[in-house]
Amino acid sequence: MHFINLDSGWLLADYFEHKLTPIDHAIVSGIFNDASSALSAARVSAQIPAFMQCLPVPHQDTDLLTGKLIAGHISEAHELLQQARLNGAGYIYIATHLLQPAMYQIGQLWQQTQISVAQKHLATAIVQNELAYLYSLADFSPPNGKRALFACVEGNLHSIGIRMVADSFELAGWQVQQLGANLPITALLSQISAWQPELVGLSVSQAQHLDTLRRTIAAIHGEFGEHRPQIMIGGLCTNALSEMWRTLKADSWSPSADLAQIETI
Repeated sequence: MHFINLDSGWLLADYFEHKLTPIDHAIVSGIFNDASSALSAARVSAQIPAFMQCLPVPHQDTDLLTGKLIAGHISEAHELLQQARLNGAGYIYIATHLLQPAMYQIGQLWQQTQISVAQKHLATAIVQNELAYLYSLADFSPPNGKRALFACVEGNLHSIGIRMVADSFELAGWQVQQLGANLPITALLSQISAWQPELVGLSVSQAQHLDTLRRTIAAIHGEFGEHRPQIMIGGLCTNALSEMWRTLKADSWSPSADLAQIETI
């Protein structure tokens, strides 16, 4: 089977110009133009991993920041983030448009054995310090009287993303508890019972933890019934499965800290 190269579609359009009536030619030309545009968009999309296609557009300095983090150039990475802040970017923008995509890139490089686990851990430590620094400078909205509890499901050791989301809620006026990585289901249920949050956010980064996520959500439903908190899910492996939250009987899904706020409105 032979396929037409749509990048050269103008050749066919030119050919049909002499074979069709002006009206038919205009229709055919429009079809070729639409097909060519769709192909170009698909090629660009194919270059971006599925789990990153749902994220906000990365800042133009993301690749540069990624290199600084891998190399352990702490002061230079800090200067990049400081410049973004001086240009008007706040905590949430820097977290979602710079730090999150940089860490996703670093994770990819590690999976491809292009960097060492030591370099990955070094980059993680730098990002954690920068998040703490940016948080200390952030502006907080007045308290809204709502509570949100965030945690990584049992087995998930990657907690930077859920930290960003938790911080975004706290900056928006929520009272927040961030329980970090690898939280057992029984401990989560106990804390929900004790603290009575309106929202529980759960993070899962790898596919092998999806069953744990399913069991965690089922446990919340079973323990609290109609009085349960709202359940939001997120994390790397959910980004390519944006409708999975419905199957798992969660209430919402978000790929990033800035969009998480929108999902709760």
